[in-house]
Amino acid sequence: MEKPSDSDLLETCTPGGKRVLQFDATKISNDILRILMAKGFTVEEMELVFSLTRYRVTGTLTFPKLEKI
Repeated sequence: MEKPSDSDLLETCTPGGKRVLQFDATKISNDILRILMAKGFTVEEMELVFSLTRYRVTGTLTFPKLEKI
């Protein structure tokens, strides 16, 4: 998958408004995982955080399928 150009990033709109999105998704994902694991979050809580992060970036809201207790 090719990296988007700077002009593509300038045209990117998120639910929070128009902004330049310049980030390394792998680094951000790893940083979020480290924080969540250090705080003792469950897998379900981590999936919810990633769903909200995905919504913030893409505008697509999808919730994880949680197991019934």
